[in-house]
Amino acid sequence: MASINPRKNKNGEVISYTIRVYQGYDSAGNRLKPHTISYKPAPGMTAKQIEKELSRQAVQFEEQCKNGLTSSNPKLTLDGFIPQYFDIMKERLSLRTYELYEDIVKKHISPLLGHLKMKDIKPIHVQNFLKENRPTAYQTPATSVRRPRCAAT
Repeated sequence: MASINPRKNKNGEVISYTIRVYQGYDSAGNRLKPHTISYKPAPGMTAKQIEKELSRQAVQFEEQCKNGLTSSNPKLTLDGFIPQYFDIMKERLSLRTYELYEDIVKKHISPLLGHLKMKDIKPIHVQNFLKENRPTAYQTPATSVRRPRCAAT
């Protein structure tokens, strides 16, 4: 469940709201850092409208957190995420597949997309990458298309 807290200015007027979704506890029993967003209501909204919109925003944010669409580290780049991903996948992949994926990432993906923050990567970035790099990005000796030789007559 998301928690909603008002943020007030010096005069005691509510200027925005903080919505937090807690992730639970780690193996040592320490509380994990919550996912947090701010919501600023539009001027002229009634208290009832603000309450309804806050509930909607909270439910939507909680759903994003459950689906893994938010990050606990907003500054995490793709280059920072890749080693974490490979640590997880190392156990699931064969050695050759792991090495192939690692090579593809280092040579093709990381130089073009590695500097982007994970939260800023959008489908259009991936689509543009694939469009610009499809012919050569994944051709290795194991995956390149082999055309049969024509027999000389």
